Amino acid sequence: RVHFKITFNSGKIKFLEGTGIVRWARHQSGVDLPIGVGVEIESLEKKSCEQFCDLLKVSSRVSYIPKV
Repeated sequence: RVHFKITFNSGKIKFLEGTGIVRWARHQSGVDLPIGVGVEIESLEKKSCEQFCDLLKVSSRVSYIPKV
């Protein structure tokens, strides 16, 4: 499990703070894929949850799970 705090410079969400499970990690970038991780969110702090839920209400969602 990881605890995360992410701050965004633009967009509707200003920050996210919570806990989750790292489900995948890409240690080297590919042609069109940067280094990164996929985190399954287990819980969000109250303010983060409010922002995230508001965004989900107006956004179309696309799931992406890369082949590892």
